[in-house]
Amino acid sequence: MSGPPRIFVQIAAYRDAELVPTLRDCVARAAEPGRLRFGICWQCDAGDSLAEFGDDSRVRTWRVAWHASRGLGWARSICQRLWRGEEYTLQLDAHHRFVDGWDEILVGMHRDLGGDRVLLTTYAGAYRPGEPREEMLRATVPSRITAQSFRDYGTIVLVPRPIDDYRDRTRPLLARFVCGHFYFTDGVHCVECRYDPGLYFLGDELSLSVRSWCLGYGLYHPHRQVIFHYFLRESESKPWTDTDAPPGSEVSRWGRRESEGLSRLRRMLGMEAQGVDSGRYGLSKRRSLSAYERYAGVDFSRRWISEEAREGVEPRLP
Repeated sequence: MSGPPRIFVQIAAYRDAELVPTLRDCVARAAEPGRLRFGICWQCDAGDSLAEFGDDSRVRTWRVAWHASRGLGWARSICQRLWRGEEYTLQLDAHHRFVDGWDEILVGMHRDLGGDRVLLTTYAGAYRPGEPREEMLRATVPSRITAQSFRDYGTIVLVPRPIDDYRDRTRPLLARFVCGHFYFTDGVHCVECRYDPGLYFLGDELSLSVRSWCLGYGLYHPHRQVIFHYFLRESESKPWTDTDAPPGSEVSRWGRRESEGLSRLRRMLGMEAQGVDSGRYGLSKRRSLSAYERYAGVDFSRRWISEEAREGVEPRLP
């Protein structure tokens, strides 16, 4: 194929007013906007529009009424179905901003790390809609992901910590966990690590972390700030706050779906006595669950986290 390698940008968008501004900034800040392809699961109102992207051949959209949404895992699994062989993939939420040349930066980091089964991920920097770009760009310190505690229902509280020595680093550092709102990796990850549609919302980052590592992917944190994310979003629509959902709609069942998804995750990770065969959504045999636990510094059955994982000490390769 001639030209720069393509990047498939996956976006699961739920009633999100920031979707179109995100697409605009993603394209405008790319060094090679012609390399971009988008796969969007758009859970929206009937009259919503993608504006200038509505007829853009780079944009593949699976549109569904918002009240028919079956959750984050389901939506992201639909995004993966829209992959058409692009060399790289970038997973985002629908509310992001970008540094200039973000595509070249990420492709360059990926290649510098060997270019095979490399996954770059972290919690992005923060922005707020309408703030001056100069204000956003002051948040230049990239982050690593640390594990703080187990929640009662089995997931881990993951918290970003600054990479204080990032100016002295010339390459990304090893990571223990994957962030769901920002990871960049080989395009084939879309079929090798299919999102489990049975996971509703909580637990997707833990599932991504373990499954990607067991598939043989090397997990890394970028040593430069590349992407920014709109956090908190207190007043924005979410399935569990949308009280105008029609009675009996899919969204109205979110609580039951969340509980079932978390139980499925706990059984996959050996946290409950009764295991589960997750099929294509389960763990690869390339690397074992116990090997991941040693690498990441966690023990799922005992719900234990090492001090190194809490502090964000760079892990050692097995």
